[in-house]
Amino acid sequence: IGDAKSGALFVAENIDEPLSIASISKLMTYYLVKEKIAEGKLKMEDKVKISINASREEGSSLNLKAGEQISIKDLLDGLMVVSGNDSAVALAEESESKFVTMMNEKAKELGLQNATFTNASGLTKNGQDNKMSTRDIFTLSKAIIEKYPEVLEYAKTTVLEQPSRNFKKESTIPLVGQVEGVDGLKTGHT
Repeated sequence: IGDAKSGALFVAENIDEPLSIASISKLMTYYLVKEKIAEGKLKMEDKVKISINASREEGSSLNLKAGEQISIKDLLDGLMVVSGNDSAVALAEESESKFVTMMNEKAKELGLQNATFTNASGLTKNGQDNKMSTRDIFTLSKAIIEKYPEVLEYAKTTVLEQPSRNFKKESTIPLVGQVEGVDGLKTGHT
């Protein structure tokens, strides 16, 4: 338990052990995409053509179809509200291996000492998991909230609807509305 403004930790136990983080990985994917938008390299309304690779990604999904054109905004909604693994792959798509390199570089830049990323979604692939320590998750969450406070809006969406795609699915942030004060950011499950 820590204070997001000061960074002070009040209660901490085993906070530096790297653990499998599953979809919490999407926080780094979100951070990198938002950074590209802030730098003017991407726009929320830019369209991404969905690849076969992204459409076949397993697990939590925005139900993307190969060849479909979808905006960065809609992909970010899918990434953060329904934890779309397909959204993560689509956002990293030009080259997921290049994107993973960027994820690991950004982790170092942010001071995440026990973070290692092998993919954009957090799925276990080839026996490898993305890993972070609890301290790393706290540090990354703090950085996201400071730089992109609008991230907290995702937790207010209990059901994601994209009528033009005939898509409707409940949020995967289950503690919002059930535990007082929970306002995000992401859950992970392996």
